[in-house]
Amino acid sequence: MRKLLLILLCLPLLFTTCKKEDDEPTTTTTITTTTACGNVDLIDNGVSLQYNQIADSLIGVSCGINVGVSDNAVSIYLRSYSSVTLMAEWQLTATINDYSGTWTLNQPYYWSEQNLYYVFLAFSTMSPNDAHVWYDSIQHPKNGSITITNIDYTNHLIDGYLSFTGYSPELLPAKQISCSFSDVPF
Repeated sequence: MRKLLLILLCLPLLFTTCKKEDDEPTTTTTITTTTACGNVDLIDNGVSLQYNQIADSLIGVSCGINVGVSDNAVSIYLRSYSSVTLMAEWQLTATINDYSGTWTLNQPYYWSEQNLYYVFLAFSTMSPNDAHVWYDSIQHPKNGSITITNIDYTNHLIDGYLSFTGYSPELLPAKQISCSFSDVPF
């Protein structure tokens, strides 16, 4: 009788343990998908904005990233999504074209009036009603810099940082934008 009672007491423990093991893979999957899009730290007028990719069971993971690299140009497009509504919240665009030949790692590129290279930096925010507010570095005065610190051609990853004062065509107050990024896929 004691053995039967012991077995009946231990049986619920077995099922409780199995249930906890089923919950763990979801946490591991979330960690993996978070690092798939790299690390992006964006500061908008001193306020840190979170970078979110879309992680949805229907559409999978979308980083909102488009990076192009060639001998004399780099183009980076980053878009962050709301983790609640899956709608775009902000986007950052950066382009370097070096007309003198090939561009160089760890060299800051600035807007050049001598047309040695072209730098375009822009930031926009989106609201739930899809209103876009655009800020860029080529409104007067032209400004900003971008530095690419590493390109891993084997794993297709890029690192760097940029900063600029963004001016809005709608004549809204200027924004100070800075961003560092690492392990961003291309």
